[in-house]
Amino acid sequence: MAEGKIVVLGGKGMLGSDVVSLCLEQGRDITVLDLPEFDITKASDVEEALVGADLVVNCAAYTDVEKAESEPVLAYKVNTEALGRLGTLAKKANVWVLHISTDFVFDGRSEKPYVETDAPKAISSYGSTKLAGERLLVASGCRHCIMRLEWTYGRNGKNFVTKLIERAKSGEMLQVVDDQRGSPTATTE
Repeated sequence: MAEGKIVVLGGKGMLGSDVVSLCLEQGRDITVLDLPEFDITKASDVEEALVGADLVVNCAAYTDVEKAESEPVLAYKVNTEALGRLGTLAKKANVWVLHISTDFVFDGRSEKPYVETDAPKAISSYGSTKLAGERLLVASGCRHCIMRLEWTYGRNGKNFVTKLIERAKSGEMLQVVDDQRGSPTATTE
């Protein structure tokens, strides 16, 4: 990771909290921002977050894939508009942005693993808002890196692995979809 001040947006979520832990273990100068004190959809909050920052790790997102279908306006506001604004403000402040995105920018129909050069084709509100946000970040001209993760699991929060463990402990029969392939991604080292 970069030297200097690191700001983690969405630092209380599953991925963000593990990024924060890693930064603290390495003795980094870090600021952690998340709801309710920090709202990525508010320009003033983002401007304030960038003051003195060298790198922003953006873990803030509307991540409820299913609910994004019934709340597409909110998902767009968080995943698209806010990311575009972050890029514009980061360019102005000369701050690097590491943005965490998703494999949902693809349609999932490929028979082989996706690579960065594959053309995205989102088929859900969640994927569409994340892809539109990526495009606005790129268009902003800020220095950035976009990482697309899939099937994340970590120490905190609910995820596929924790849901399976909970279900197994309850004694309920496990039922798992078999029409998807993915690569589980640990949010820890």
